[in-house]
Amino acid sequence: MGELARATGLSVRVLRHWDEIGLVSPPRTASGHRRYTPAEVAQLYRALALRQMGLRLDQVAALLAGQDPTPRATLRAHLERVEADLHARGALRDRLIEVLDALDHANRHHDGDDAETDAQLLMKVIEKMDAGTDPADPRVQDLMVRWDELAAVFLDDQPEMRTAAGAAWQAMWDQHPDQLRTSPRVAPPEMWGYIQHVRAANGADGTT
Repeated sequence: MGELARATGLSVRVLRHWDEIGLVSPPRTASGHRRYTPAEVAQLYRALALRQMGLRLDQVAALLAGQDPTPRATLRAHLERVEADLHARGALRDRLIEVLDALDHANRHHDGDDAETDAQLLMKVIEKMDAGTDPADPRVQDLMVRWDELAAVFLDDQPEMRTAAGAAWQAMWDQHPDQLRTSPRVAPPEMWGYIQHVRAANGADGTT
């Protein structure tokens, strides 16, 4: 069994499990050892091929045993799931590219020593707030522009995503205020009031 496991890339544990569930069950020798004949080896490779396509063990068993009344429909349905998964992964890939492009653009726009992470930007806003800087101050307004650039990247400029993000942020602060106070990546509650004043000074609608 060890040699067959190495040849197929399967573990001995998997071979034993497939035997136990009747997927590929070789005959036993007089001493109780499994003995894979060419027929079981061929069955094993067919099962392996179907598993590598992502089919569940029960689907593989039904197809190998000829018990699936609609093998074409089973494979078609699986193909549709695979295509849906590929579409979702493609959309995720495109979104990641958009995010990276936007971040690269932001870094080029504020290059050199001004290039910053979201945590650094957050700390700058907090510093201006703690210093009592006028919300209409051009330096604060510039920080707000960069804040909005990041928000547009990660929230896709969709009101429902902003609302959900705000609700999640509030829930985190309600549950873990002490821990979040020490995090450089989470905005404190009082900062949002300051941001509203900054937006108001710029004539924005105050939406976060």
